[in-house]
Amino acid sequence: MSKKRFILFSLFAICSLLQAQTGLSGYGAVGFRWYNRPAVRGYNNATYYEGKIQLDALITDNVAAQWDFRGFSDNRAVEFREFSVSLKYWKPLRVKVGNLRLPFGLEQIIEKEESDMVDRTYIHGKLNEMGYSSRSVSIMLQRKQKEDGENAFPLSYYVAFYKNNSLSYGAIARVEKKFSDVQTGGSVAIQNYYGTTITGAATFNIGYIASEWSSFLELIVAEDPIEEKILKQISGTRRKVVAYGTRSHTTVKFETEGKIIKSIEPYCEFGIFVPNKYYIKTHTLQLISGVNFYFEKNVRFRINGNVLARKTRYNTNYSFYNSTVTTELQVCL
Repeated sequence: MSKKRFILFSLFAICSLLQAQTGLSGYGAVGFRWYNRPAVRGYNNATYYEGKIQLDALITDNVAAQWDFRGFSDNRAVEFREFSVSLKYWKPLRVKVGNLRLPFGLEQIIEKEESDMVDRTYIHGKLNEMGYSSRSVSIMLQRKQKEDGENAFPLSYYVAFYKNNSLSYGAIARVEKKFSDVQTGGSVAIQNYYGTTITGAATFNIGYIASEWSSFLELIVAEDPIEEKILKQISGTRRKVVAYGTRSHTTVKFETEGKIIKSIEPYCEFGIFVPNKYYIKTHTLQLISGVNFYFEKNVRFRINGNVLARKTRYNTNYSFYNSTVTTELQVCL
């Protein structure tokens, strides 16, 4: 961060602390990553560090604001990731305005530092490229499920209307429902891409969440506006390009009651992504497996293996290019 940016950020933070009730959250992480690729194609191992600082300010009882800053060692720069304002004037819903995460899919609802995995999944990255799982300036209406009390509500919902400059705009809706330890949910999305292509997508997930272990299955179908546009340019024909994906994830947590390691959390995720339903042979398999060692509730050492197996219609063998093994120490605020 430059000296000028640091001064501006410090002044901003001090003014905010003086004028409103505030809370600070985020994380810092340092790690080592090994890549399965030859050195001529790029470095095959790297150290890294990254962090997040999130400032939440309660302006009044009905107005709150959030600032989100991220820093990465790759470019040694600080990124202003999000500013948003929450309005709580109406009990049935909360209105949120800002550069928000679009509520499409289960992975988008979970903060990165709350995930047991080190990195986001391959499927999440592809949905991001298509415009469904990214951040955009949005207006979002939302309400969280509450079992009892004065403001009891039977489910959680998110409805977002977004605009991504001149590239795309659209709407996304998500509904979640908890039945004791069973949780289910789904998302639907529609977007106008570059003003020329209208595409849609949907997800459905069901899972079991308990204190000792959790498991879920998610199904995804999405029309790809990028591939559709390329296909039209090459062949001159317009045809919907539909991608499919599925994820299954299981996590188990053991309390050790040890002096140093308080708990151990192994996990395993398996995913399949097919970019075009007409070419099933072209697909990517992903296996993510690892373990988190908790020294404290918010301090953990992480070992994460990410195996990517890709196959196209032009070859018979899988390529494991860019599979990774990562170790990381993370501290959350």
